[in-house]
Amino acid sequence: VGANGELMPVSLKYSQILTGGLFLAIFMTMCLEIIRNDGRPVLSMLLMVIGLGGNIILDWVFVFYFKQGAVGAAIATVISQGITCVLGTIYFCSPLTELRFSRAIFHPVWSEIKEICITGLPIFGNMLSIIAMLYMHNAQSLRYGNVDGLAAYTVVSALEALGSMLMTGIAGGIQPLTAAMHGARKYKRQNRFGNYGYYSAFALGVVLMLFSFAMHKAMPGWMGLSAGNAQQLAMRGIMLSAPAFLFLGVIRVAAFYYQSTGNIAKSSWLIYGDSFIALPLCIYILPVFLGMNGVWLAMPVSRVLLMGLVLYFWFGMKNRKKLIYERF
Repeated sequence: VGANGELMPVSLKYSQILTGGLFLAIFMTMCLEIIRNDGRPVLSMLLMVIGLGGNIILDWVFVFYFKQGAVGAAIATVISQGITCVLGTIYFCSPLTELRFSRAIFHPVWSEIKEICITGLPIFGNMLSIIAMLYMHNAQSLRYGNVDGLAAYTVVSALEALGSMLMTGIAGGIQPLTAAMHGARKYKRQNRFGNYGYYSAFALGVVLMLFSFAMHKAMPGWMGLSAGNAQQLAMRGIMLSAPAFLFLGVIRVAAFYYQSTGNIAKSSWLIYGDSFIALPLCIYILPVFLGMNGVWLAMPVSRVLLMGLVLYFWFGMKNRKKLIYERF
């Protein structure tokens, strides 16, 4: 993504360690998702919190105590993921679940695997969109803001990641409920749960936007940018990118809602349209005219484009009555 000089050796070591622990990241995600859908969302949350807490503590140990810098941060991440994996494995070997490890799981049923893969396409796209967002923002921040721009984006991306995780939590929370109601053909309750998700996500988006406006001067200092050009860039970036929170959650809930009710095409349009159409257009065109401000505005503008697609799904398609009923 354009790293060179002092950034290259640090980035390379960090990525090599994380790549070496990739299996743990995948296995950890599998454990958390299956435990949640096994009827134990609180336990899944606790395991996630344990992994997060372990990561924070180990970051302090390796970065500050052992003076390992970025290498220490990567090691801390891999170890914390391993802790969550061990706890998840213990769960699957316990009487708490019928989903125990056995030789039977190594005999694939290809028809079911095909169905799982098709249903999982939107979730795969959601993960891919995170990678695409980070890649494009890092590259453009470095191009238009140099190292200061990249440092400023670390602050903005941390805030965006917090909002994204909270929104994904709301979307993931309604997903098994809407799926269960859809399978039971209880469409009124299915739509009611979907609406709860939309309203909650929009309300949270308002809160996050107002919080960002109120704290934009303080947040860069929390991450070590207490002076200079990088701090000013981060402050401006927080202000310009904060409106993206308004529609981020609604779009995320809509994508998960359509995925959980078997409408994979709409869900995929929302997710892949973001990664490969809306965001690339915004982040590569706006900075040409607005410089670093265009990088910050790429997220809110792309959210507006995606929200237009959501509104089209709700109200603009041929089967208008069905869609309006689905929405309300």
